[in-house]
Amino acid sequence: MALAKENKQVHGVAKKDFEGSLLYLSDQVRIIEQKLALKIDHEIAIDFKKQQQSAYLTRSLFMEVNDNMKGIKIPSFTFPSKKLS
Repeated sequence: MALAKENKQVHGVAKKDFEGSLLYLSDQVRIIEQKLALKIDHEIAIDFKKQQQSAYLTRSLFMEVNDNMKGIKIPSFTFPSKKLS
């Protein structure tokens, strides 16, 4: 009697076949989700590395300009003040 209930067909589909198909689809969705998560993590890592390199280059350029400016004397200009009447 238990076997009869287990293999019962609902709307023309055996329950066991339906369960097998559902498990298969569930596994496929899990695999797709894992691949998507890995792809997103990879893209984030690449973007982070690019931003890190850009920040490093900017800092290096700033340090170089700062070092070059140490030896340069910048003249100070004074402008004559005009008296308002």
